[in-house]
Amino acid sequence: MADIGELLGTVMAGLARARQMADEETAAIAEEYRENPLLDGITVPRIRVPEMTVDIPVVIEEYEGGNRAKLANPAGFVTGLHNELKLVAKQKNIALPATVSTAFKRELAVRAEKFQSEAGVGRTASKEAVSSMVAESLNKPVLEIATRSPITAAQKKILTAAVQKKAVELAQLSEAQAPRLKATMLTNEVKERSGPENVTRLKVTLREEGLEWTVDTHEDGSVTRRLTPE
Repeated sequence: MADIGELLGTVMAGLARARQMADEETAAIAEEYRENPLLDGITVPRIRVPEMTVDIPVVIEEYEGGNRAKLANPAGFVTGLHNELKLVAKQKNIALPATVSTAFKRELAVRAEKFQSEAGVGRTASKEAVSSMVAESLNKPVLEIATRSPITAAQKKILTAAVQKKAVELAQLSEAQAPRLKATMLTNEVKERSGPENVTRLKVTLREEGLEWTVDTHEDGSVTRRLTPE
């Protein structure tokens, strides 16, 4: 029993490997043609598979739901950044109103909860997204409250950079996992364990696209090799 994605990947990898074997054989035949005076100049045969359709019967064995990417400890994350904000303000001699720091903690808690609920199943939540969330959480209270006790743009930049840096350190994200289907396509198992009512047929059409190396030479003499479509 394997993940259905692995089964399909194996089929596609098999076609790529078949293309490699065919090209290696073509290269060997080309050498024979070159060395034979009667064959020299004749087009070397090369087999390609522009398109291949595979109809595979499979038995679906199991379904595994995916996991969301979440903050491992939201409460500790919010408290840690709240403390970091006050610490940096003290170290940098920034007059940070208590109302701003309290509002930041409250706003961050709301956004963290929203972050937890909106993280998609199987979708990786990046630390960059967390950093952006933290900056937005600080920006709102600074703009709304600090107008009565001004925080300069430079001070705001210092505070924002500090809490964003701390956020990257504290944001222990649980790894996301996409939903998975476990299946088997082994002929004997499909025959023995399945019937018309529980057999799923995967009809996959594969199209061959060749790649070739291109070489770009730069003014400084360096060379870049890239794979591009034929």
